[in-house]
Amino acid sequence: MHKEHRQRLRYSFLKDGLEGSHAYEIVELLLSLGTHRIDCK
Repeated sequence: MHKEHRQRLRYSFLKDGLEGSHAYEIVELLLSLGTHRIDCK
């Protein structure tokens, strides 16, 4: 369930970069890198 969300988040960040991402999306992406099984949303 969360795996697809994290993939979409990662893809969106790679496509749009920092300028195209909201601050909460960047924080969520960074938190998801360190926590593999916990929902960071």
